[in-house]
Amino acid sequence: MRSSWRVVAAVLGGFSLLTLAVFRPSPSELAHTAPAFRGNAADALLLMWATSHVSRALFSAPLHLFDAGIFYPLRHTLAFGDHMIGEALIGLPLWLATGNPLLEYNALVLASYALGATAAFVYAREQTGGVAPAVAAGIAFAFTPFRFHSPLWLQVLFTACVPLALCFWLRFVRTLRWRDWVLWVACWVLHSLMGLYLALYFALTMTALAALALVAAPTRRAGRLRAGMLLGPLAMVAAIAPTLWPYLALRGAQGTVRTGGLDTELAFFLPGPGTLSAWLAGWHERLGFGPGFAVWMLALIGVVVGRRARDRFAWAANLAGLGVTLALILTPIRLQLAIPGLDMVRNTNRAFHVSLAFLAFFIAQAVTWLQGLAAAPRRRAAVGALLVLAVAAEMGLPPGERKRLPFGHEIPPAYGALARLPDRVVYDGLNGPEAIALGMYYAIFHRKAVPIGYSGFSPPAAGYVTQRLFRFPEDDALVLLDALGIRHVLWHFATPAAAEAFLAGPTPPSLSVAGRFGGDVLFTLGEPPVLPPVAAAVHPLARAGWRLTASAGGDRLPALVDGDPRSAWAALVDGGRTPWVLVDLGRPERVAGVRCTPTRPDALAVPLALVELSEDGEHWERVPRRFVPDSLATLIEHPAELAYYAARFPTRPARYVRLVNPELAFWGGMWEIAELDVLTPDGEPGP
Repeated sequence: MRSSWRVVAAVLGGFSLLTLAVFRPSPSELAHTAPAFRGNAADALLLMWATSHVSRALFSAPLHLFDAGIFYPLRHTLAFGDHMIGEALIGLPLWLATGNPLLEYNALVLASYALGATAAFVYAREQTGGVAPAVAAGIAFAFTPFRFHSPLWLQVLFTACVPLALCFWLRFVRTLRWRDWVLWVACWVLHSLMGLYLALYFALTMTALAALALVAAPTRRAGRLRAGMLLGPLAMVAAIAPTLWPYLALRGAQGTVRTGGLDTELAFFLPGPGTLSAWLAGWHERLGFGPGFAVWMLALIGVVVGRRARDRFAWAANLAGLGVTLALILTPIRLQLAIPGLDMVRNTNRAFHVSLAFLAFFIAQAVTWLQGLAAAPRRRAAVGALLVLAVAAEMGLPPGERKRLPFGHEIPPAYGALARLPDRVVYDGLNGPEAIALGMYYAIFHRKAVPIGYSGFSPPAAGYVTQRLFRFPEDDALVLLDALGIRHVLWHFATPAAAEAFLAGPTPPSLSVAGRFGGDVLFTLGEPPVLPPVAAAVHPLARAGWRLTASAGGDRLPALVDGDPRSAWAALVDGGRTPWVLVDLGRPERVAGVRCTPTRPDALAVPLALVELSEDGEHWERVPRRFVPDSLATLIEHPAELAYYAARFPTRPARYVRLVNPELAFWGGMWEIAELDVLTPDGEPGP
């Protein structure tokens, strides 16, 4: 039974009231706070920034939507995460009315529950004809522990188009009307515009269902069905092609694929926190994110009894869809990362957001069958009401952790000063994921591009640029800022007293104060510092006779000098003592630099290292220059072509060369070097 617009509006109103009852948001909370997890709101800030950027860019620069202003000077940087175009389109009226990114984001989160439940209601009612089965399906689809614990990830919450796409797809399979085909593809396209993450999983599922229709649908012999099933995926890809090509471009230039991810254990499907099942079982600690046992039981009943339903194909299609999504959830991440496209996925459990649409279908089938066991209409209504209550009791509860963020007059005045600058790009001196994400939140208001960023993927140059600039006002940082064309830096001191002490002391002559705001100081950069002269031309010393030692990984040291960049010395640094690599050149040499070939362009530990020289192995001098890439432009634009990092310094005599990595000792991680060369001025003996 199809639902009229009046019924849909009434159901949407009811589910909106349920959403408000579950979350109980206050106006102040909606306008001034963001969802957080263990005190961290970085992911919510990232998606808030992306949604706000798209909302503004739809009017100011619609042809440059993906030039989002992070990781400057890279282009198309919105494609380092989910683009949020669909959410921005839905939230656009609220953004235009208030300009408040917090309010827009929070309203979209709440809307995702009400809209998702309503969409599942429409789908289930069309398949079963009953109101109670459809209400139960709506609750099971939208109000579940996994969704309650996903408010930081709006792009996976907005799945209302999934049940609608399934609804119109089944309608087309039955009727073969092109109007239903258009509605199916339109819902599929709109879902794909919500974000690339779930678009990948749903595209695989929907394509599998289209293939199933070609061989098993009652209308499979009709030419219109074959044409519709073949053209559907092609039309969807063609419609979203403008949003796909930036991802493909960055994939080719930056290698934006994952090298690791998270598998999903079976415990994930256990009842989540707040469900009646978890409470009755005495599970006070969170064991899983699944719905309660009553929901699973109803879904199982629906699978069994649905086979006897009049529309056997709808049953088979939903069972196939559930099987595909569960297989995606349980397939080890290592296998998924080997598949082009899926190698952008990090958490396999995200496919459960699609599984919920199929579970909702089977729950509706079960409620319909159980209602049919009662002869009297009142008893059928009572059974339906009790089953809806049983599903509602297994909803769980949202965690409710939130973090207050400044808005309006609460925004630090330093960012107002940034907004008034004519510069197109500035540097906001922040470090750490949440701090950088907070800086991106402030960028919503000052509208400047920045050379750093936080996103689902980070370009290989991001680590190098972030760490180098965070050493401001060291000479190396000032030189890099000049190379990037940045003339203003906002630096955050721990306290106003710390800022005062810094300004009272000797500062680089290229710095001048453009504004002071408590502990925040806005600097103007002049000409970069002049670095000490280095040899104009150098070449590597012969490596025969070298003796190598290291703080760890001694058995792999020969890889440093074997001439094969595919082999590498590597040592895992777990914090504590400073790791080191020592080269005894065998005799005193004139040393003008050290060159390291990285195993990959984003091997951050290589440029973190420092060079120390000694003539006797006891007295060491640390050189004042750090490792820089052979070409900054290559590292930024085509990192796979990066040849090496080199530290060049004024020539001095030394027999011993030592690389130390105190920063890696603090952070921990893997230190890998494929090849190591010591450089000497031309005219000295070569290899």
